Amino acid sequence: MINVKGFKFSGISCGLKKSKKKDLGLIISSNECISHAVFTKNKVIAAPLIVSKEIIKKNQIKGIIVNSGNANACTGNEGIKNVKSVINQAVKVTGLSKNNFFISSTGLIGEQLDVKKINTKLSKLFKGAKPNKSVDFAEAIRTTDKYIKIESTEIKIGDPRIIEHKKIIKKLTIHYLIKEKVNGKPVNAVTRFHLGNGASIENIVINGNISDYGYNESFGIMVNYIYHLDKLEKIHEEYISNHQISYSDKIKKYV
Repeated sequence: MINVKGFKFSGISCGLKKSKKKDLGLIISSNECISHAVFTKNKVIAAPLIVSKEIIKKNQIKGIIVNSGNANACTGNEGIKNVKSVINQAVKVTGLSKNNFFISSTGLIGEQLDVKKINTKLSKLFKGAKPNKSVDFAEAIRTTDKYIKIESTEIKIGDPRIIEHKKIIKKLTIHYLIKEKVNGKPVNAVTRFHLGNGASIENIVINGNISDYGYNESFGIMVNYIYHLDKLEKIHEEYISNHQISYSDKIKKYV
């Protein structure tokens, strides 16, 4: 498994599993992350997801804490209290915010989570986090799986897969530039600068900067902005007043 820049991993045993195998895992980022999750459509939702569905809306996630051995599902208000207890202890250990943590559980259904076992080991979990410990995390979230669930790939300059998946990469980039927002404005600082000065997003260029720096900074992707002098004031006002983003027809087909 390759290291992921800015992320550390940890996986330990806290005693939820009778086997004493790893059952408590952590992914921790050096920065707050724009986060997405796919949730069940089932009417019965486990306690960790009830709490975490609200937290993820804040877009402030830095850490994901997962336990195996107990799903904390069908556990009512007590289950929700236990989730919040883990978050509170994580805040106490790290000094971070409650909105920085996404909690998940997997395992037996219908049994209350022994939250004390988790809370007493959180300090050890965070202290043990390292970039090369992703396998430990994968081990910690195993239930009845025969093998750990882990896979990685590394794409370098000139990799043909970049061109093969050009449309997908463009769509993801445009989603990031237009849809990912904080306080109604794009999270990307360069995009905010140009839009605030009346520019439109004109085009996305894959492999626009094939230098090492270009790939490290933006996967080689370049964004073209255009300033229409006759529309400058109108575009600027719509962005400032209504947070409306101007973009070309080239971009529109991906939105």
